[in-house]
Amino acid sequence: MKILEEFVVLGGYGRAFTVKANQYVTVTDLEGEQVVDFMAFCQPDAKEFLSMSRCRLGMRRNNFTVGDTLVTNFNNPMLAVVEDTFGIHDSTYAACDTAEHLRYGGTIDERTCQQNFKENLAPYGIEEWRIPDPWNLFQNTPDMNAIAAGGQGSELKHSCAGDYIMLKFLTDALVAVSACPFVLMGFNGGKATPIKITISE
Repeated sequence: MKILEEFVVLGGYGRAFTVKANQYVTVTDLEGEQVVDFMAFCQPDAKEFLSMSRCRLGMRRNNFTVGDTLVTNFNNPMLAVVEDTFGIHDSTYAACDTAEHLRYGGTIDERTCQQNFKENLAPYGIEEWRIPDPWNLFQNTPDMNAIAAGGQGSELKHSCAGDYIMLKFLTDALVAVSACPFVLMGFNGGKATPIKITISE
């Protein structure tokens, strides 16, 4: 497989980039325990995008891994999961924003995934109100009923340094990622760390 481009996204920040159909995107957690908010828009028409609700409905589950094909809001195939060393990814949480940071004791000046997506998608003409819910790579979401009963989810398995997921794109796409800045309550291991993006064919 030929590497076309490879770059690191700093912890707490984001990046947007384009890929062609039949190219591969590999997202690597470099240091471990780092959630990556991920979204993709079809090109040239960004009105069609990766849809977590359509994926959940079609597959009747919340987690997607090797062998799964993820679809758009128009129910068209968009990408396939080719390799996945961690195997657990959340499809139910929205991107963190300032209101959420404040709710859990954060401050108004902390970076957020919503801010990262807003900044990185604006040059492509995508306004903030059009940002869909992300696919949260490497996020092992605890059961909400267990938390309500007093559990904290700290016993859950976390991604390790070097864990990665490889995706094959079935359409031309604009991709956006955010190395989630949310570190309250020990999320992301208590600190945002860098991720690596590899585009190959």
